[in-house]
This record gives sequence, structure tokens and C-alpha cells, in this order.
Amino acid sequence: MRRSNYKGRRVARRKVKPNLVIAIIIIFVGLAMASWKGTEAYFKSHFAKDTVIQGVDCSYLNINKALNKIFDELSQQSITLAFENTQYEFCRKDFEVTISDVEQFKTSLLDILEFVQPQKGNKGGEYIFASFIKVSKEKTKEVLQTIPELQEENMVSPVDAYIKVQEDGTLAIESEVIGSTIDFDEAVSFCIECIEDGETTINFTDLIEMPEVLSTNESLNGRVNDINTILGAVINFEFADGSTYTLNKETTKEWVKVDEVGNYYVEMENVEAVVEELNKQVQDACEQITFTPTDLTTPMTLPGKLKVELDIEAEKVQIIKDLVDGGERIREPIYKDGLAPRDMLSYIEVDITRQMVWVYIDGECVLITPCVTGKPPRHDTPTGVYYLSYKTMGEDGKGVWLRGYNDNGTRYASWVQFWMPFNGGIGFHDANWQPTFGGDWYLNHGSHGCVNLPYEAAQTLYNYIDTHIPIIVYCS
Repeated sequence: MRRSNYKGRRVARRKVKPNLVIAIIIIFVGLAMASWKGTEAYFKSHFAKDTVIQGVDCSYLNINKALNKIFDELSQQSITLAFENTQYEFCRKDFEVTISDVEQFKTSLLDILEFVQPQKGNKGGEYIFASFIKVSKEKTKEVLQTIPELQEENMVSPVDAYIKVQEDGTLAIESEVIGSTIDFDEAVSFCIECIEDGETTINFTDLIEMPEVLSTNESLNGRVNDINTILGAVINFEFADGSTYTLNKETTKEWVKVDEVGNYYVEMENVEAVVEELNKQVQDACEQITFTPTDLTTPMTLPGKLKVELDIEAEKVQIIKDLVDGGERIREPIYKDGLAPRDMLSYIEVDITRQMVWVYIDGECVLITPCVTGKPPRHDTPTGVYYLSYKTMGEDGKGVWLRGYNDNGTRYASWVQFWMPFNGGIGFHDANWQPTFGGDWYLNHGSHGCVNLPYEAAQTLYNYIDTHIPIIVYCS
């Protein structure tokens, strides 16, 4: 076997000396430091990226260039004057916008420059210095004088909401008129303020003079609601004879008044006239009564005036309350002692046909007794509704003499212990000369018109009877 004589060649490698490597590193570091120092020096006089001042991009500009650019762009910046339905376009230069203090503004720019240093880790940002912008008042006036909405002849004055009377007498609120009135001097000041604050759209609708009273005014609505509640109230009064009287809007609408400053109110003093009318109708309604006699089922109508008293003050108070509460109601008038004529809880009943007397007090029958009434046909006891005139047992309490004339012209004198007249010389009294009471005794032995009673019955009646209890005399 042949052995090769080949031997691999060793590639020679040049060794780099350590001093050379260090030198290269030093060169690169030096270059980096030089570049960094150059950048640092640059941004000491130039604004960093994304630095926006007064809405103007000042990236990489020095202070003078930034100042010029800010002024140029601010002058060309659009200003919109907005009204309710129209907008008008202008430029800031139309208002002669300037920087009020250039040196002070430069100082502020320098402060921003020192802050936005990239090497400090700070980035650009947005900066606005409204106090450095100045707007010419004269130029602003010239611009605004060209706006139709700011001409006085084109303005509509505001009108307050107010109360009006409708055809049916109720009240309603007439809505306010917003109008379009703007004070010109106020508009000038407002425009200057907005531009100096850096605003580009100025809305003048905020300056429109508003009405002082709106339709949503709580006081106005409260007054209308209160008065309409009164006007909407219906009070139906029912009287003893079934007749009625109605108090409603047809009457109360005449009570609505307005004072010298336009405030509406209701003259409640008119309630007095209503109560007077009620009192009259109460009396008229009691000229006769419908009455169902004891132990009978058929009612009868009797002539005669029930003595009723309307509680004037209580009725005034109640009517006002009913009106204020509103709604519709049916009720009787308010009588004194709370007793309505139809209640008839206390009364004295005299039936000539049955020759009987019943006494009811507060709904309870406290006396039933036979009697003797007037002898027909000349001395019939008159039927009707009466009230006690007075009652007496004489000055010494021993009775009284009843004197008069017989049919033949002779005089008579009858002594009685209890005397209770209710119809002139006709009244209740005891009659010890009558041997019997009730039945048909009265036909031949009746009185001169009085109602004769047994002694004990007369005494009981005397203790109960008073001038407020109706006495009902009828023939069943």
C-alpha cells in the first residue's frame, strides 16, 4: 500500500493586537459622543418633534421661526361666527389678531424649549397662551356690524310667558317668545374674549336675551292649576223640598280677577253672596214639608214654614274648601246644630183625625198621648207646621188663666198649669175639665182650637218642648 506523502497546510492567522481594538472602540465612542453633543446642541435651540404652540406645529423650529409661523398661521386661521340658523366665516386677521407682548411670548417659548429636550426624556406637546393674543376692538366692531342678526331692526324682542283666559273661562299659559335680541356691545366683548381664548367657533346664540318668565315657571303653572281647580269645581246643593242649587264655573269664572301686575286670583269674598242665596233657598224650600205620619205609610205634604237656620260661617268655610279641592259633589247646606230639615229627629206630631199626640226627641218617641182638639166646624185646630212661641206655668209657678169668648158671646176663664202656645192663642195645655181624651169626643166637646192634654202628658211635654222643635198638626 502506497502511503501518501501529503501533509495539510496550516493557514497562517494574523494576531490582532489588543491595543488596536481599544483604539477602534475609542474612535466609535468618540464619534457617538460627538453626535450626541451635536443633537443636544441642536435641540437647545430647536423645538422637539410634535411641539404645537397656539395650535401651530413648531417641530424642529427655532424660536424666531416658530414665532413667525405662529403669527402667520394665526392670522390665516378661520373664525366661524355662529347664529341660530346661519354661520359666517372670517379669518383672525379680520379681527387684527396680534401677539400682545412679543418679548414675553418669546420668554414663554424659551420655557417650552427648555422643557421639551429629548435628551431629558421629554417629548413635544400642545401649548396655548391665551393671554398673549390681543384682538382689536375696533376691527371686531367693524366685522360684527356686517352681521344681519346683530342689526337692531332684524331682532325680535323676547316675550314672557303669561296667563290668558280661554273662551270657557278657564286659564291657560301662553308660551314665551324667545326672540333674537342680542346686545351689540356684549356681542363685541364676547367675540374678543372667545378669540383671545383661542376658540375658532363663536356661538352667539348664548347671548340671546331670554324671557324672564318661561312656560315651565312653577309659580305660573301653580297659579293656573289652582284657579282651574276652583273653576272646575261643581257643588250641587240639595234642599228639603228636593230642589237644588248648583255652584259651578258659570258663577265662579266671574270671580277670577287680575291685579295691576298681571297676577290672577279668585275673589273668594263672592262666597258670601252664594251663602246668602243658599239661605234664601233654604227658607223657600221649607215653606212646606212632606211628612209620613206615625204608624201610617202614605206621606203627606203640609203647608207651613219649618224653622231652619243655615250655619253661615261654617258654610262659607266649606264652600271655599270644596272649591279648592275641586271635583263634583252633591250635599245639603250646613244647618246650625248639624240638623237638616229632612232629618226631623225632634218634632211633635198632632193628628186631629186620630186625636193623638206623639213627641219625638233626637229620634226617640218620649210621649204618646190622646188629646182633644178644637170643636168643628167653627173651632177646628188649624193644620200646618208651627213652633212654640213660649211656655209658662205662671209667675208663681201655679198656673195661668186662659180667657176668651164662647160662641154665645159669654166670656170664659180656664185655669191650666202648663201653657204652651204655638199659633197665636192656640197651644198645648192640660185640661182637667175634660173627662176623657181621644176618640171622637172632640166632635161635641172639643176646645176653642187648643190641644187639650191629660195633666201628666202636658207636664211631660212641657219638659221637652222648645222653640226649635217643629209642631206638625195634620188630619190623617
